[in-house]
Amino acid sequence: MAETYSLNQLKITNMKKLIIIATTLIISVSAFGQVKFGIKAGINASYFSQTTLSNNVSPSIMTGFSSGLHAGGYVNYSFNDLLAAQAEVLFSMQVGQILESQKIQNFDTWMGGGHTITSFNYINVPLLLNIKPFKFPLSFLVGPQFGYCVSRWDVDKLPVDESKYRNFDFAAACGVQYTFFNHLAVGLRYNIGLLPSYQINYEYKIETPDEDILRIGAVKGDRTNVLQLSIGWTF
Repeated sequence: MAETYSLNQLKITNMKKLIIIATTLIISVSAFGQVKFGIKAGINASYFSQTTLSNNVSPSIMTGFSSGLHAGGYVNYSFNDLLAAQAEVLFSMQVGQILESQKIQNFDTWMGGGHTITSFNYINVPLLLNIKPFKFPLSFLVGPQFGYCVSRWDVDKLPVDESKYRNFDFAAACGVQYTFFNHLAVGLRYNIGLLPSYQINYEYKIETPDEDILRIGAVKGDRTNVLQLSIGWTF
């Protein structure tokens, strides 16, 4: 119980630090220039992108899309008519599922598959360039996104082994946004996960009649990729 309490306290402390940093950035840019604030919400379609290292196996991995929600606020600072910077703080529900099977080379055999679903709740902080190359209100957004996982659980709503997971996340974000009437913004964004969710590698081994041990391969951690559709209101 003491170890669980300490881990939860550490997660809360790190989450507070992330929010304080993002809030400080928002307040600093609001002190000067053309600054606009807004709120946004929308849906996520997320999936796992898995990297497999193998020598004696031909992996067959299907990652299914899962839906979730996101909501938060943003601040937009315009440098000129063509370029702006946008910082956001978002709560994001990201779910991933994997259906995995493996075929051993030189053996007409399929290893059994597994179906895994894991839900993640993140506090994400995208720091984006808002590029407006046209006269009409269409803009392109690109930049890094920093995240911190505040909770996760498996398909049965049970806690997972926290020691196997990475709490911090880093992604590359890119998307488009169209603004109606200078206030209503509709955006489509794709976040490409750059850090594995897992902190450890997994190795698969089996015994065969011809060899003592056949190494199947090692699976690095899954990276979470998210497609987001959102609606925002700029004040």
